[in-house]
Amino acid sequence: MHNSKLIRKFSKPPYPIILVVSFYLLWTSFWLNIFNNNSSPIPKKTLIEAPIPKSFSAPNTQTITNNHSKKNLTLKATPSIEKKESQEIIPLSFKINLPSRKQVYNLSCEFAASAAIIYYFSNFPDFSPQNELSAEKTLISQVPQSENPNIGIRMGALSPSKNMLYTNLNQVFGGTEYYGVHAGPLIDLFSNYNLNAVPIYANQELSAKIKKAISSKHLIIAWIHSSRYNSIAEVILSYANAIPLVPGEHSVVINGYDQNGAYYLDPADGKEKYVDFETLTNLSKNFPIPFLEVYPSLEENSISSFRPSYPIDKQTGLDRRLFSIKIENASQKTGEATKFGVVLKMFDYNIKSIENSTDLNTNGLIIKTKPEKRDFIYLLKKDLEFASLPLPSIIEYNLDKNEPFDAILIVGN
Repeated sequence: MHNSKLIRKFSKPPYPIILVVSFYLLWTSFWLNIFNNNSSPIPKKTLIEAPIPKSFSAPNTQTITNNHSKKNLTLKATPSIEKKESQEIIPLSFKINLPSRKQVYNLSCEFAASAAIIYYFSNFPDFSPQNELSAEKTLISQVPQSENPNIGIRMGALSPSKNMLYTNLNQVFGGTEYYGVHAGPLIDLFSNYNLNAVPIYANQELSAKIKKAISSKHLIIAWIHSSRYNSIAEVILSYANAIPLVPGEHSVVINGYDQNGAYYLDPADGKEKYVDFETLTNLSKNFPIPFLEVYPSLEENSISSFRPSYPIDKQTGLDRRLFSIKIENASQKTGEATKFGVVLKMFDYNIKSIENSTDLNTNGLIIKTKPEKRDFIYLLKKDLEFASLPLPSIIEYNLDKNEPFDAILIVGN
């Protein structure tokens, strides 16, 4: 009797104990789960081949583009991950294949190099290596002649005859009288073919900029001097402006790079060559603009590389203080001539006077200048454009040499 009572007593389910144990297990499981979620690493597959930086922020996706392979890598971000701007991946080496081409004239390297670049971006048959002669002549015809190579082709005495110019282009290489053209005028030349040309300078950033440009499938025209020449010649121009020339100047097309240097097409012999970055810097540092990065203007908004520096313009070497201007108002609107005068004074032009014109039938803007000061018109037009002022509709180079000023600027209706 006693035993059966004990059995009945202990055979009843121990509900309180079960509840306590169950609660304990649930409580333990809950905290273990929280601990595991916070401490376990994110599975690799959620990173899609790339680690996510801690500072990576905001939207749901980000695309990193490698310009070399055109491969897109999309990172999916959770709401707690911050977005970070994608960084460009520059390949360790890159080369753009260019067909071999050789300049026609002894001193036409700039135009052979330009033709190579235009042909690469446009594929125009007229600029193919097979049509080298006509390609160079086409480009030469679009660049003015000037004693100042920062404005036009410096190739002996100025002559209206193209045949004389072509004869002079076959003069001996290495001089300063029969010389060539610097980068400035080619910026305008490339724009005729819907190409941007942006200056690069010979400094500590040169190698990085070359790598970025070439890996973006842009080309670079470079001005270097022959290793046989290592000096600067200062030349006094007819209008008393002194500019530096680089004997043995030569133009090539940079089309590739590796870690230590650049590959380039040399139009002197049509061969591809290599130069280390230190040597390239030394060969190019004496030019006002030693490199132009060229690429289609459709790739991004067309931009102007002109940034005025005054009183002496760095690109052309011209001193604006040496150019005296008389401004006449023929518009019958008060203050029109003064507006031009105020702006040009800010550029440090020598403004002789501002007065009303006797000819009130003038339309547009007319500039008359002395023949020997024609180079300044190139700079004046750039300054007017930069200041968002009207450009001349008529330019005449026949102002009497006895006039007490170098140019007349007539502001018409």
